[in-house]
Parts: sequence; structure tokens; C-alpha cells
Amino acid sequence: ASSPFGPLPLPPAVLSGGGDGSIRLWRSSDDDGDEGAGDGGSAAASIVSLPGVGAKHEAGIAALALSCDGALVLTASGRTLRVWSLEMGICMQSVTGHNDDIKSAAFSPDGETALSASADHTAKLWSVSSGENLRSLDGHTDSVTSVVMSSSGAVVLTASADYTARLWSVTGKGSVQFSGHNAAVNAAAIRPQGDLVLTASSDHSAGLWR
Repeated sequence: ASSPFGPLPLPPAVLSGGGDGSIRLWRSSDDDGDEGAGDGGSAAASIVSLPGVGAKHEAGIAALALSCDGALVLTASGRTLRVWSLEMGICMQSVTGHNDDIKSAAFSPDGETALSASADHTAKLWSVSSGENLRSLDGHTDSVTSVVMSSSGAVVLTASADYTARLWSVTGKGSVQFSGHNAAVNAAAIRPQGDLVLTASSDHSAGLWR
């Protein structure tokens, strides 16, 4: 199907989610030969606005992610997670299941799974195509602040206000816990090889873990 917005833009482009529940894709006007914003920077033009068709989030966007192929957008607002087609400008999937607000969202590398992290102390995996809840990751004792899947798709990394991060096998049970921070862990990342985990905490430190 053709895009209602015309041909999709080539990078560089920036995706944003607003307090008004809208999602926008921006491109620097310099790409069209403009002189910029006049303050040493570049002006930006909104070229795609979601929803083009479909329900708008009722509250502000708390988290969003773009699939690796650039075709899908994942947004979180309140306790709702939505998947959008960037080309069609429509909401393809809307799921609920958390008992508190969603704090972080991500796609799997293949774009087939959506991940959400919530203040209800859990992270969840969802089927992008069906909206089915594939798995709930239970073990944190406070809000889950961040969730990401490894580039291999084999493990999920979560960070939490309980001062820890956890590494979960997508297919197995249980998790490996990284403890040592003295305050909430706000973000976490995993090296593509899967052998190093990086955490950032409100205790003013970052941690590197094997």
C-alpha cells in the first residue's frame, strides 16, 4: 500500500513523542537546502504525524521506539502500548496488561516482539502481530525503569528502582541479578556480543558488569 505521506524520508530523521499524545517524525530542513534556524543550528520540519488514522493516546507519550527496519513505531502511554505503521500512519496493535504506568518500551531486533517495562515491577514481551502477551518477567521489587533486548534476541535486560538490573533468558526461567548500586538504576544497555552490561544509577555512578 502507498503511504498517505508520500515517499518516506531518508535519514537523518528524529522521532518524538509529546505530552499531547502525538508522535512526530522530523527532518532537518537543511536536507532541502534551507539555511537553518539562524542561531547556528538547523530548523526542523515535522514530516509525519501519528496518528494519521486511528486512536490517539489519551495521555502523554512516556516511551517510544523505532523498529530496526524503520517500518514500525512503538509507543507507551499510561498502561497502554501501541504499535504503529509509519508508512500507513495507522495503529496496528494496542495492548494493555500492566497494572501501573509503562516506563520504557523497545522492539526486538527482528521487530516481531515488543517489550514494555512498568512501575508494576514487571517487564512484558508481546507479539507485534497478534498482541498476545508472550511472557511476563517477574522478580524486581520496585518499578522497572528500562528494558532492552540483546542484538541476538536471546536475552532481555531490565533496570529497576530496586537498585538492580537483571538479565533474563527469553526462553528460560529466572534471571541473573546485577547488584551494587546504592540507588535506583535508571538505564541499562548490553554489548552486541552479550558479554558486558552497562548500568546508570541515581547514585551518581555507572556500572560495567560481566
